[in-house]
Amino acid sequence: MKRLFIAINLPLEIKREIAQIKEELEGDFEKGVKWVKNENLHITVCFLGDVKEGNLNELKNDLSQLKVGVMKIDLNRIRYVPDRRKAKLIWIEGVGEGVKKLKNKIDNILINSKVLNYQPDERDFILHVTLGRTKSFEYRSIPLEEIPLLEDEPHFSFTAASFELMESKLKKGGPEYKIINSYE
Repeated sequence: MKRLFIAINLPLEIKREIAQIKEELEGDFEKGVKWVKNENLHITVCFLGDVKEGNLNELKNDLSQLKVGVMKIDLNRIRYVPDRRKAKLIWIEGVGEGVKKLKNKIDNILINSKVLNYQPDERDFILHVTLGRTKSFEYRSIPLEEIPLLEDEPHFSFTAASFELMESKLKKGGPEYKIINSYE
């Protein structure tokens, strides 16, 4: 079994700029947040979960039906999700109509796949790059007045013309990601 997801990987320059913001935030937290490694910053389009290795070729073939085109992406708001007190995630969110259209096309292909039992997420898709995940008990022990306000409004604009089928291997030091296949 392989733990798979579909992602848009960020241009190196954008990763560097986001990493600077993330590192500033890291300095504001002594505890309570597990930060995403800089090399792992990406936009998740959809999570597939565990997929049998024997089904991988058919999945890759299904996804190869898509033509991506150029997608304009704007990341422009750092936020706690769902909110500052009960945060589970800290992310930069943004907009990108092309990404939403791509997600809908991928969902349709995966729903009709003969090798997956895929059910798309019922929540509205929010384009984002996860910066950190809170460690529930530690994070909730931080007094609210000590949790920094996220007032920076960064602006990162870039285009993407591909997406990747990615594998996530969960390791003690954090997940390791590997590109299985790229699609343009």
